[in-house]
Amino acid sequence: MALQMKYFGMVAQALGRAEEQRAIDGLADTEALRQRLIEECPNLANIPFNIAVDCTLAQTPIALQDDMEIALLPPFAGG
Repeated sequence: MALQMKYFGMVAQALGRAEEQRAIDGLADTEALRQRLIEECPNLANIPFNIAVDCTLAQTPIALQDDMEIALLPPFAGG
């Protein structure tokens, strides 16, 4: 199974990429994904970010399924 991952702002800078396909084997939900990403890139622990699943902010952990679109969104201001 795989997810379409999109990264924005400081998250994209920390990871060095704006998007990727990511296998989700062994990841149950969005919180497990967050922890895996922080393990792989410890700088993310210092960046607050929200996770959106298929264009909806995840307020609680959401079970991961094949072909979901996941976006990591750092804080931003509007105008």
